[in-house]
Amino acid sequence: MKRLRPYMPTFSAAEKAALKAAAPDFFGLNHYGTGYVRYDAAAKKSQVLQDGIVQGESVWLYGAGWGFRKLLNWVSARYGKAYPIYCTEAGWSVSAKNALQAKYDTGRTMYYYSYLSEAWRAMTEDGVDLRGFAAWSYADNYEWERGYSERFGVMFNDFRFGHDPNAPDPATPVYNAQTGKLDGTCGIECAYNGIPSANATTAYGQTRHAKGALLFLQWLWRSSELPSPNRWLSASVGGDVCYGEGTYTVSSQTFQCALTSDVPGPPPVCPVAYGQCGGYVGSLPFVLPDGCAPCPDGYNCVHKNAYYSGCEKAAQLEAF
Repeated sequence: MKRLRPYMPTFSAAEKAALKAAAPDFFGLNHYGTGYVRYDAAAKKSQVLQDGIVQGESVWLYGAGWGFRKLLNWVSARYGKAYPIYCTEAGWSVSAKNALQAKYDTGRTMYYYSYLSEAWRAMTEDGVDLRGFAAWSYADNYEWERGYSERFGVMFNDFRFGHDPNAPDPATPVYNAQTGKLDGTCGIECAYNGIPSANATTAYGQTRHAKGALLFLQWLWRSSELPSPNRWLSASVGGDVCYGEGTYTVSSQTFQCALTSDVPGPPPVCPVAYGQCGGYVGSLPFVLPDGCAPCPDGYNCVHKNAYYSGCEKAAQLEAF
């Protein structure tokens, strides 16, 4: 940071000693996207490239699950395995003007599936002590200078509440990361904050709709398994999952939202071959439901560490 931002402060010897004495409990990692770095020896400078990497709605966001795995390994090697890692933020942005557009959540669903798949490989194949993953974000929200035009939420949020008198306008000062000062204005980015005034309605009429990625993550969370994303790629499961006290209209049909919903239904009762098979998750024991075998026929339960166990084919164990 000091190399890229010369105005950053310098730690004194006493502050460095204090930091070392107060060792952290874990490493909190925010991660979103990946890029390639190419070094130009003649110019003595590096260039970041994203050729071939899929881009989200945000101009800076290029997603690659293998990049997440590489970063997890780098953090583990750089700071040591004594510090467990918690991914405190990771997410994908798209633009959706209404709830039905938001249902087509293929990019975000595949982002979480690929990132969690690579996280699983980092844990089980590379020995990285990753203990948590937090998706950013639960619901669409105000995204800095992009206002409401970029949606990171796994829940679609109806923002049609009219003009916020406290919202920034084109003349509002903005922060310049290159100088560390408020020396610019928001300009056209803040002209409407992604909310045309013609869409204004009352806050009471707002609704919230579960996107495909939320249904995928809900199934994962409730089953402790990484499911195939297929069923959530182009539609919800069992109809719209809509929360709130308001109504919304599609093709002259009006629908009432509920405060609770059982969709997408219960996850599988028993883990499959790649799921937990007993042991501990953190300091808590992972107990299989009654009637569930520790592993399917032909598989054995292998405890990778205190936080992860999985079923592996017996033949693979013998070869190993």
